[in-house]
Amino acid sequence: MDRELSRRKPFTLDGKGKGKGYRDALVWHTVIELVKGSSEPIAFVTKNWRDFSMGKDDRTLHHHLTDDLAVQGLETRVELFENLQEFNEKYVKPHIPKTSNYNPGLVRDYIRQEIMAHPFNLGGPAFTTSSAGFPDFGSVRVFLVDTIVDVEMPEQAQEFASNILVMTAKVDARCGLEFYIILDQMNLVPENVLVGVLRETPHGYATIITIMQAQLELIVAFDPSTQTVKQLDLVGLHKI
Repeated sequence: MDRELSRRKPFTLDGKGKGKGYRDALVWHTVIELVKGSSEPIAFVTKNWRDFSMGKDDRTLHHHLTDDLAVQGLETRVELFENLQEFNEKYVKPHIPKTSNYNPGLVRDYIRQEIMAHPFNLGGPAFTTSSAGFPDFGSVRVFLVDTIVDVEMPEQAQEFASNILVMTAKVDARCGLEFYIILDQMNLVPENVLVGVLRETPHGYATIITIMQAQLELIVAFDPSTQTVKQLDLVGLHKI
């Protein structure tokens, strides 16, 4: 109760000026108990950066939360990550040996064919409209790839114990994007962006579609023994 009244993170105000964050507070106290019961550092992975971090441009743990840890001498024991990819980039990938034992041309051709034919099959995390250059309306998905300009492949790939090679490909393409928006927010869409309203709901929402040039960042899993691509995950979406 004291935490909510003093507006200490992860408690925040909702749109009506009322406090919210009870469930987030339970999560945070669980993290503290895990730290107290372990001699190892804790990686706290959450997409909810608004309530646990310093802010959009500083994704480190909020000082209200580091103060909680400091009281118990644990201030260096918790590190905040927005997703598992971010954690892997820092702590897993640097320890994976690299190899160049793959055919970039073969993988490049597969990527071109697969995402042109089956863009819905791309796995990976959800993206927000802000990653595509819009205000933050919510999640967005790629529903169409009709032109691929370039596919950039690395010279080396990372090899896992299963002998599967993993690499990152960057694809410049003309894409169709789909997202939901509150109709009252239509004026926030940049004027130079052509959008279409696919359908409206009785609750004031609409499905929006737009075509734009974007760079898709893909994680590719390649099996050198069969010379086939096993999986494509879309992990980055950036407006060009």
